[in-house]
Amino acid sequence: MKRGVSRGRHCWNRTWDTILRDRGLFELLDMQRLRFLRRWWGIYSFFFCFYLVYYSLLQSYFISQTVLL
Repeated sequence: MKRGVSRGRHCWNRTWDTILRDRGLFELLDMQRLRFLRRWWGIYSFFFCFYLVYYSLLQSYFISQTVLL
């Protein structure tokens, strides 16, 4: 097994697994819940980024409106 070659999502999941296992939280977490979180993580992160962009645009719009007034 080569270390440091595989990158991306698989490597990120492996690092999170090692962090959880080192801290002893891996046994406390339910495996089904962890799998569910991994499946929905991309969708939730996309919505979160969309919300941040929308909020920043809305804030800049309100700031420009107050400057014009």
